[in-house]
Amino acid sequence: MGKKERAELTARRKAYQDKFGLQPTPVELPPGSTLPPGFVNLGNSCFLNSTLQSLTATPLLQALVTFNPPPDLEHESNLYPSRSPALTNARGPPGVRREWERGMPISDAFLKFEDEAFHARQIGKTTLTPRELLGQIGTKYEQYLGYRQQDAHELLRHLLDGMRMEELDVCPRRLSPLLCSPGSTDDQETKSPTARKNKATQPRQA
Repeated sequence: MGKKERAELTARRKAYQDKFGLQPTPVELPPGSTLPPGFVNLGNSCFLNSTLQSLTATPLLQALVTFNPPPDLEHESNLYPSRSPALTNARGPPGVRREWERGMPISDAFLKFEDEAFHARQIGKTTLTPRELLGQIGTKYEQYLGYRQQDAHELLRHLLDGMRMEELDVCPRRLSPLLCSPGSTDDQETKSPTARKNKATQPRQA
């Protein structure tokens, strides 16, 4: 768009606002606060950006990802950072670095992006690019590799399901208290998909 076209568009927008009384209202931020970063559109990726913006703006998610959960969370909920194979995969509280394990590419990419988003807000960085995360999601769900419009809710379901399946596969090796606690009433569900398949094919004993 050239300067002439841009000027015409600005004039038409102003005329429309004046006609219907749609004047923008200035918003003042509290002292010391910053706006969250914007996410670069990778080509019809608004469905991804809107989903990530909603997740990044969720206070409890930020508390879990940054290992700063509410004090009463450990006793009242299974949502606790140290119980998650994904959150503890080469991650941990300040000063703690755990071993990295293969098998959770979507989870790793998502948590890396969330870390970057939270840090970007602290330092006032204005944009981030979720290219790596989109690529990892697309590796498992090929429809996201074609840069076509997609449904945001379906993307969220695929993202959550993908991370959940990764944790279930890694769980038997990591022995996470959340997913692999001994004597669990839902033990069959907490086994990896591979383990469930192998068990289903074993002959029953008389």
